[in-house]
Amino acid sequence: MKKNIFFAIFFILCACASNDYRPTTMTKEEAEAAMAKNRSTAKVKAVWMREINKKKDTDFYLEVAQDGNILSREENNGTVSSRRGKVPGMIAKAMVRETERSDAMSGREKAGANFYETGGLKVYAYISGELTIAEATMSDLGKNFEHALGEVTDAVSKMPLTTDIAGMLYCEAYSEDDLPAINKKIAIDGKIEIIETVDIKTFPPLIAAISDQGRMIPLETRDNIRELSDFINKYDLYGSRAEFILPSTRGTFACHMVNTYRAATQAPLTEEEKYDAIDY
Repeated sequence: MKKNIFFAIFFILCACASNDYRPTTMTKEEAEAAMAKNRSTAKVKAVWMREINKKKDTDFYLEVAQDGNILSREENNGTVSSRRGKVPGMIAKAMVRETERSDAMSGREKAGANFYETGGLKVYAYISGELTIAEATMSDLGKNFEHALGEVTDAVSKMPLTTDIAGMLYCEAYSEDDLPAINKKIAIDGKIEIIETVDIKTFPPLIAAISDQGRMIPLETRDNIRELSDFINKYDLYGSRAEFILPSTRGTFACHMVNTYRAATQAPLTEEEKYDAIDY
């Protein structure tokens, strides 16, 4: 009798274990949800970086989460390509670890306006719970960082292009030195309308973009782009959806929307695409 009971319990436990099994592959929707989760919680560490070289007319963005999820965008002589997927966890963890250990990520914010003129990497990471931004050369970041970055970019280069993201949105706070000139520019009759955080949260990509400065937040559909235009119009923000200024209770931000795919020679725009291209 006891033997029968033992086998019954063993059978039940095995059945429960089999019900907990989940496949390791992810659908597109699950991948998007994973990326959104990475942005909404500090539990999944991530680093993101950007390299602009005006002389070569290149602009490269890379985001790496510790769980392997990546997002990249590259602009090169007028063409734009984006990739989204997953790299091996070991490579991703090494990238995050070597960014945190780098001497350049010392906790001091080194980013400056000359970044766009002089080149170099602008790197963002949470160090001890605080967002740290550093403008640095590869030598400043160290050999270990350079090796880890090479491993990631090699894996990313083998991924297929992503052409189904409608756009990407990113924001960066103005410095205290820049604020007087910016406030003068956006004031209407001497007054500046400050947008409350609760209102910004009505458009989730925007609150994500100001929460993680410099991080490119995917706008998945054209409807998202139109929602961004509606938000800009509703609060009468200075600029257009391609580049606008957001004065908020969290600070004043320069916000930009960039495209994610552009071939060297593009076909003529459809009527819907012409509407989407309107500068508000």
